[in-house]
Amino acid sequence: MRALLVELSRWRSRRAVVALVLVMLGLTFVVLAAVVYETRPLTGAEMTRAEQRFEREQADALPQIEECREDPSQFFGGPVDPDECETLGPQLEYFTARPVLDVAETVRTTAPGIGILLAAISVLVGATFVGADWGSGSLTNQLLFRPRRLRMWLAKAAAVTLGTSLAATVAVVGFWAGVVAVAEARDIAVTEPLWRGIVLTSLRTLALVAAAALGGYAITMWLRRTSGAIGAMFGLTVVVELLALTLPFERMTQWSLLNNLTAWIGNGTEVYDESICGAGGAFRDGCDPTYVLTLEHGAVYLGVLLLLAVGVSLLSFTRRDIS
Repeated sequence: MRALLVELSRWRSRRAVVALVLVMLGLTFVVLAAVVYETRPLTGAEMTRAEQRFEREQADALPQIEECREDPSQFFGGPVDPDECETLGPQLEYFTARPVLDVAETVRTTAPGIGILLAAISVLVGATFVGADWGSGSLTNQLLFRPRRLRMWLAKAAAVTLGTSLAATVAVVGFWAGVVAVAEARDIAVTEPLWRGIVLTSLRTLALVAAAALGGYAITMWLRRTSGAIGAMFGLTVVVELLALTLPFERMTQWSLLNNLTAWIGNGTEVYDESICGAGGAFRDGCDPTYVLTLEHGAVYLGVLLLLAVGVSLLSFTRRDIS
């Protein structure tokens, strides 16, 4: 326990870590602000401006509408009711249309994006936390006081995982508290199934954050340089995504890291893959070029990656020379 507290103190004292945590919180609340702003109700002034614009454009379209009423067939290619000519002009809803806050849609579409964003920052936190020890050479001094390498590795891993998870918890809880508060203020019901979806999605997001922080830490402990670890992870991600998109095998997209992250957070995701339809492509009659990538597939995929990173890191740290 004492070793964990010491490492947590180190985690809090890293300026780069603090900066990344602030970025994590800031970006989450920027997304919240965007969701709230884009779904805001129309004000009286906005409605007045919309009605004025509608009236101007309706007046401009009136000659065409009158011409259509005289001979609708020339506009519609056949006999139709002259009242259909009104559709040639503008409609008021064109100028007043604005999406209404949909909590269920936010769970489906916004939550995976936030989860992936938090996970990416968490990888940087994990790499930065221990990379500072390698860069300054302080890890050698730490081993003089705690020569048990495995215990040190585990203490640092627990600290970065716990610290990053707590920071992400503040971000996730703050986001959903804001969404629910705004929904209630706008008389939008948040039902029990929605609450269950929010809670489960949040738990999966926090599990992903913990795994990402641990993975970033483990790879940096293996490569012993922050820049090297971040570069290697970024390069590998790009290669995997390119291979998943370009190799001529059916359902290669199931090996995309991004797709599996989305499947994990979103309890499965629908993936578009033209390889399913073969040579005829997505336009072949009766062929559906989509499939569902399941939560279980995402969990296994991400779990294997994490186990590989942790295993290689532990083996390297406990056997390689530190100096």
